[in-house]
Parts: sequence; structure tokens; C-alpha cells
Amino acid sequence: MIDIIILTFFLILTEFFISLVIAATSKNVIKIIIGVEILINTANAFLVFFSVYFASNNLDPFVVTIVMISTIIAAIVAAFVLIIVYMMQEKFNTLDAEKISELRW
Repeated sequence: MIDIIILTFFLILTEFFISLVIAATSKNVIKIIIGVEILINTANAFLVFFSVYFASNNLDPFVVTIVMISTIIAAIVAAFVLIIVYMMQEKFNTLDAEKISELRW
């Protein structure tokens, strides 16, 4: 039987590589944003995983605080980027990253 720690590590690692591929290969700006947000959440999951693994199955309150702050900052950044994407849609009438050649106001 596979140990739950090894399984959890490989699931988080798989999520990391899938989101990296989504963020790197997508042409749609929304998909790129989603890929980056999943990358940030995966980094938080790695932090919690290693905290629990090295602290003998105890969750450190400092790590929880760091993850909560990181999640809040990621949500704020995502909202700001979505506002910029909305403005790009209004100006260029497309969300294709390759078709948007000038990013000046």
C-alpha cells in the first residue's frame, strides 16, 4: 500500500506541473491567470505539506499565518489582473495573448 505522505507529495507535484504547463502554453489570458493562481496555491500546499512532514504531523501556526496571508494577496492580485484583462478586452476586443501587440494606454 502506498504511503499517504508519498501520495500527497506526488499529487501536489503533479498539480504543480499541470498548472505550469497551463500557464506556459496557453494563448488565452484568462487561462494564463488561472494557471498562475493554481501555481500560487500549489506553492502554499507545498509549504503546508513540508511543515506537517518535518514537524512530526503537527501544523505550525506560523505556516498557517503565512499561507493565509499569501492566499489573501493572491486573491487581491487576481482581482487586479482581471480588471486589467477586462480593460484589454474592451480596447483590443480579444483575449488572445499573441494578438495583443501593444500594451500602451
